[in-house]
Amino acid sequence: MKFSLAIALAMLSMSLAARADEPKSSLPPELKWVPANAVGFVHVRFAHLWDSPAGNAVRTYLGAAAPEATERIERGLGVPLANVETITAVVPDVEAGGLRDLDVVLRVVTREPYDRAKLVEALGLIDRPDRPLGAGGSKRLFTTGREEYIHLTNARTITFFFGGGPAGLASLLLDGEPSGQLSPALEAAARGDHLVAAVDGTRLRDLPLGDSTLAESEWLQSAGPILLRGNLKPGSADFDMSASFQTADGIKGATTFLKQLQANFLDDFSRTAQRNSETDTPVLAKLIKALLTGVKSVKLETHGNQLLATASMPTAEAIAAVQRDGAVEIKLMAGRMKSSNNLKQFGLAFHNYHDAYGELPSAIFDRNGKPLLSWRVAVLPQIEQELLFRQFKLDEPWDSEHNKKLIDRMPATYRLPGDKATEGKPLTYYRVFARNGAMFDERRNTRFADITDGLSNTIMAVEAADPVIWTKPDELAYDPKKPPKLGYHFGGRCNVLFGDGSVHGISKDLDPKTLHLLIQRADNTPVQVPR
Repeated sequence: MKFSLAIALAMLSMSLAARADEPKSSLPPELKWVPANAVGFVHVRFAHLWDSPAGNAVRTYLGAAAPEATERIERGLGVPLANVETITAVVPDVEAGGLRDLDVVLRVVTREPYDRAKLVEALGLIDRPDRPLGAGGSKRLFTTGREEYIHLTNARTITFFFGGGPAGLASLLLDGEPSGQLSPALEAAARGDHLVAAVDGTRLRDLPLGDSTLAESEWLQSAGPILLRGNLKPGSADFDMSASFQTADGIKGATTFLKQLQANFLDDFSRTAQRNSETDTPVLAKLIKALLTGVKSVKLETHGNQLLATASMPTAEAIAAVQRDGAVEIKLMAGRMKSSNNLKQFGLAFHNYHDAYGELPSAIFDRNGKPLLSWRVAVLPQIEQELLFRQFKLDEPWDSEHNKKLIDRMPATYRLPGDKATEGKPLTYYRVFARNGAMFDERRNTRFADITDGLSNTIMAVEAADPVIWTKPDELAYDPKKPPKLGYHFGGRCNVLFGDGSVHGISKDLDPKTLHLLIQRADNTPVQVPR
């Protein structure tokens, strides 16, 4: 077994090295290795996108939203993204290799030669004794130890293998034909389009699509080569697709499918646009508007056995918005999302507490009914803070000599993300409404059975307008005649936890009457949560 694997790996090492340099066609080096009889490929001129105004906007957006994302991608590639010239992914010939999964070969070509030693160290590549040597005795093929293989093809080329082992993939690449269904697509990619994706439609039935209805559809069964091209231009991103079919019914079915797909996207984007206004999240609103315009612009035409589709998405306004306000807005959105996750943890804690004690938590009282500590202390065991909970003296008030020493140990879950006013202070904005028919009652613990309006229609906890010391039993005293004091810390919406554990953003413009009905647990007027 080891001997046959070593031979296969040796063949792979030599074939890849040859394919990187072998002049088999007029295609550029980064495309020469792609078999024209492959199932499909995607080729991206990454450097063009990276250097474009849109690329700069994306970097600004990612830098603010998830700076670790770029680092994570670069760790996976082993080279800085700024040094990437092209990225090409190929799905090999499934029938030829007998592979039923989506095995992918990914090749990255860099602008400048990469540092081999740093790449090997960054990717944690394993130097195995049975690994064959490449041309001239230089070691080229490595494993990550996770059934993944990486081939250092030349000074500017790195090849990754995902899915199938290198032995099977080696035979697929060696058996690759210089001409085939994808030949026109490869020639299109060589002409300089920023994005080219192609698939041999006759092979789609061999792929594990998962959706049996789609896989068995008549139009897919009659599909031939499918080509998608995309280009960034000043002020727009333009796309066109061409697909050939063996039958007229195939073209008709594909047209119907694409129109339904367009309608679904329009519906999704329209609902997303309604939840993200120009005043609340202007950058996101402009991005959604651009996507909506792009989807609406899709035009379908038929010429003989060809189905053609074009679309153009405006980018100037969205790019300008990202560059101007993207960093600020993405931090706000990240804070909103993290706060939403905090509330979901409270929802889970409330439900676990109810499962254990048959009622929702409330403030911790003394024998005379005086509140001593907040519900936030009571649920500490339910948010994995059992050790901290045990250190409180539950028969003493929150500001007793003993308990006040624990105030500065507020769990991170109680901290509102990004709030400068409370940074470093044991203050929380996460509070509940109590009294006068709200879900919580400071004098009596509520049971789920008491919430007759329904858990999904009743507010459980909110981001309040004003913070309190987290251990202090100081909640939002609900008054049906006064506006509830919600906090709109992340734009024009307040994260609100409902009784079923879901979290929704409540708009500042919500009708006060509706908000009151959502707070009251048994007013016999259940209302749907505004989306």
